[in-house]
Amino acid sequence: MRPALNRIWRIFATGFAFAFFGCGALFLSLFCFPILRQLYQNQAQLKRHTQHTVHHVFRFFFWMLKVLGLLQLQVTGREKLENLRGTLIIANHPTLLDYVLFVALMPEVDCVVKPALLQNFFLRGVVRASRYIPTTDDHAWMEECSARLKSGCNVILFPEGTRSNAYSLKPFRRSAARIAGESGAAILPIVLTCHPPTLMKGQAWYEIPGKKPILALRICDLIWPSSMPEEAANPWIFARKFTKYLELFYDTELRSPKTDEKPAAF
Repeated sequence: MRPALNRIWRIFATGFAFAFFGCGALFLSLFCFPILRQLYQNQAQLKRHTQHTVHHVFRFFFWMLKVLGLLQLQVTGREKLENLRGTLIIANHPTLLDYVLFVALMPEVDCVVKPALLQNFFLRGVVRASRYIPTTDDHAWMEECSARLKSGCNVILFPEGTRSNAYSLKPFRRSAARIAGESGAAILPIVLTCHPPTLMKGQAWYEIPGKKPILALRICDLIWPSSMPEEAANPWIFARKFTKYLELFYDTELRSPKTDEKPAAF
């Protein structure tokens, strides 16, 4: 009976967590962000304090998931996130929680998001107030990413463009390579695993695994586009080859995870 009761509890707690997240996002949009707009007229200061506010709320959300027994988090190489400036952060995308986790880890980061989030009743206020970058068909968003990287902001995107398949990567899009090549920014790869899988593409929130999943995040070393100087003269060739390089990098990292590093709890 105990495993059955635990599963029933986790289904109930997951529903509560989703409701809390949505209501929390609305509370930020309706009450917190208007106050910040009154306090900070300078747009740079407003953006910074808005992102810090979202960071603390999302951090509390992950603490709540841990207390409710819904998730265990492990972070390896967290010190590599310190003092980042003008860095393009990329990651694979195994669960729905990945964006929230990155914002919970980094007080200031510009996220590349789907345009549909601007229409989401609960999240559109957070996306707009935090100045996140929605993708567009005319690729103007990539120019915006490059401009922000050159100004010293950190930008995060998922090269797959959406959540991964259940047990494999989707083909990488060339946007990360194009942005890195145009801006000259270093790339910080982050490798995510979730076992057992949960909140995957097409999976309903109540389809929870039989046991508490472990979401592990491994922060790797910086990759510099300048390491491929022979390709830099042709941006199209560079984007194609660098994208293949990143795909191979992630495929290798996911197939052969590091075992000599001790992850720390979130």
